[in-house]
Amino acid sequence: MAADIRRRNRSRREWLWNPGVIPFRIFESSFLTAHAGTVARYANNSYDAVLHLRPEPDDDAVQDDSALLFDRIVIDTLYTLRIPYLVAGGGVEKTLTYVADMFRLPLQRPIAEALSATDEPAPDEFPAEQPAPTTTAEELANT
Repeated sequence: MAADIRRRNRSRREWLWNPGVIPFRIFESSFLTAHAGTVARYANNSYDAVLHLRPEPDDDAVQDDSALLFDRIVIDTLYTLRIPYLVAGGGVEKTLTYVADMFRLPLQRPIAEALSATDEPAPDEFPAEQPAPTTTAEELANT
């Protein structure tokens, strides 16, 4: 999708300034169309369902045309798939509640409690200092 967004946002004046790129752009377009078909077939065969989280309206990224174009391409692609899809947006708690209800997922704890648990730092599994090696490079070379 990123390549398709770049292709769609590219100025057509580039073709006028450098007509030698026209065969490459035609190939690029046909390649991306073929690739999109391959990805769609893979999704149809591999996924049970797809969840697309739309960008928040107040995000700075939404103001960017490429973010809106990306969202539009995703939705258009989902429409062509043979698998169920869900397009959700809004706050994290609202989205999780909606998805859990939609798929009838059992809640192990309230969503607000689960989200507050994600704010807690995870225990450090790796110590900051590694223990010194017990064998030296010379001992390893002699073995």
